[in-house]
Amino acid sequence: MKKDSVLVRIGIITLIMVVGTVLLSTVVLFNLFKNQAMENMRTNLRSQVNSCTVELEVYACYSELMDFWADHGEELSVPPFSDMEAAMQWTDEHSALYETKSEIVTPEEFNAMPPEQRKLFAEYCYALILIELTQHHLTTFDLDNINILIPGEGDTARILMHAGKDLMTQSSEETEQFVPGQEVYDLSNQPIAKELLTSEFEWDEDDPLSQINSDIEMFRSPVSGNESAGIYARVGLIGEQKGIMSVDVSVDEMLQGVWASTLKFERWILIVMAGLHVVLQLLTYFNALRPALKLQKHIRSYSEDKSREKLSEHLSDMKKKPDEFGSLARDIDEMAGEIQKHYESVITLTAKQERLDAELDMAKGIQTGQLPRVFPAFPDRTDFDIYASMTPAKEVGGDFYDFFLLDEDHIALVIADVSGKGVPAALFMMIAKRLIRSSLQNGMTPGKALEQVNNQLLENNEMHFFVTVWLAVIDLKTGDGHACNAGHEDPVLKRKGEDYQLLIYPHSKIVAFLPDQIFEEHSFHLDPGDRIFVYTDGVPEAQNEKEEFFGEDRMIECLNQNPDVMPEQTLSGMMESIRSFAGAAEQFDDITMLSFLYLGKN
Repeated sequence: MKKDSVLVRIGIITLIMVVGTVLLSTVVLFNLFKNQAMENMRTNLRSQVNSCTVELEVYACYSELMDFWADHGEELSVPPFSDMEAAMQWTDEHSALYETKSEIVTPEEFNAMPPEQRKLFAEYCYALILIELTQHHLTTFDLDNINILIPGEGDTARILMHAGKDLMTQSSEETEQFVPGQEVYDLSNQPIAKELLTSEFEWDEDDPLSQINSDIEMFRSPVSGNESAGIYARVGLIGEQKGIMSVDVSVDEMLQGVWASTLKFERWILIVMAGLHVVLQLLTYFNALRPALKLQKHIRSYSEDKSREKLSEHLSDMKKKPDEFGSLARDIDEMAGEIQKHYESVITLTAKQERLDAELDMAKGIQTGQLPRVFPAFPDRTDFDIYASMTPAKEVGGDFYDFFLLDEDHIALVIADVSGKGVPAALFMMIAKRLIRSSLQNGMTPGKALEQVNNQLLENNEMHFFVTVWLAVIDLKTGDGHACNAGHEDPVLKRKGEDYQLLIYPHSKIVAFLPDQIFEEHSFHLDPGDRIFVYTDGVPEAQNEKEEFFGEDRMIECLNQNPDVMPEQTLSGMMESIRSFAGAAEQFDDITMLSFLYLGKN
């Protein structure tokens, strides 16, 4: 091949790229693995120092135990921790202490123990903690040293408890007897440990037993001479620091492992570089094109069958991936879930609305069932004619009417409107109706009847409902009547041969508003052929699409268009006029009317 051929130039460039990539990747990978190893080390050490602290703090009287170990270290008789078999045998021999639930012995119970039992209990707990630290933490998690340190003099600390690799390799004969609280530990090259051990500390009330330092400290181990890394946890009670828990590992060993991992990985980089272009094409297809095509396929399938379960199942593998397609798959699945929730919510709301409408229809039926609805109401009577109607709005309301004979010669007429809407107002309406009827049937005048009903309705009226009432009692022999208007609409009177006119006179206060009210009565007289028309506010306050009111003027005008028809035609004509006026506007209030025609005995 010629030296200036494309193949040679590509080979030279490729060689330079390979060498540069290898060198660069070596530096990058070593630092990457090192940082990752350091982070893992930090996480592991933080976890271990917390776990080791828990081993101590699980004893309710651990603060008193630490004081006892420090003050009576020379008196303690515990086998060397390097002889685990002997230490475990020793604890088994004293297992009776464990049966006393040593972990929950309170400080008061510990201090109340006899001296010999307290010493044996302290030795037993010391051995248990030391065995747990050595067997579980030091060995299992490859730690170098675990120490419990208490303040010493100057730059030193006293070792209250120690477990380390240096002693694990020694025989029981080579191991010197360790005296808790007497061994000196040099902190001159561990400023963080010194600061934590000697400085005052604001204890967090949410975690009063131990506080883990968040920083990892690098130092030269005074035992092995290796570069080491450690993390510390404060041990103590609120307002009283007893010492620190120290956990450390060898950094030199960690770096050797990082370098070995880097070299091992570099061999694979050389292999990968040889087939870079082919791999790149395959990676592009498998990591970009194929996932996009799969997403497109699943989205099209979902758009056809609207099945969230199938979509979630199809995307299950892709959602586990941490890349952009995994994130996109999770977003698509969440979006489909929101669509499904919205769809189900619409179905649920629709069902609830249908159920509510059915219940309201039932309530309307119950409400209207309480009113006289059979006409003619008194087919055997020729001295009067009466007709009433209530056209309820969509929501259950509180309008009601009533009429009934008190005896052969007296009739009572009632029309009323309870404040508020809904089922509670309807229930209040039925109570008010029954109370009014009962009071009149007991011989009371309209005014006295309303006085009694007013006080009765005020009892336990937590919803603060009130009711407007027009009430009259008419003597069918003479045409004399007595009426009481408690805040209701003015009645309309028509004399024979004349037009309808509003009958305006002072009203009393509404019923169920204030206790012990006085309701004024007004006397009137009807001649044969005279008529009375009473109504609720649903008549004059009916609205059209322009939000205009029907009004009293239109109501009087409608009545006077056919003034001499029978009561039933009067009400049907009024209802027809209201509907014609309202057009497509929705009815918001009940429309209740009553028409009474007095004919006289002759």
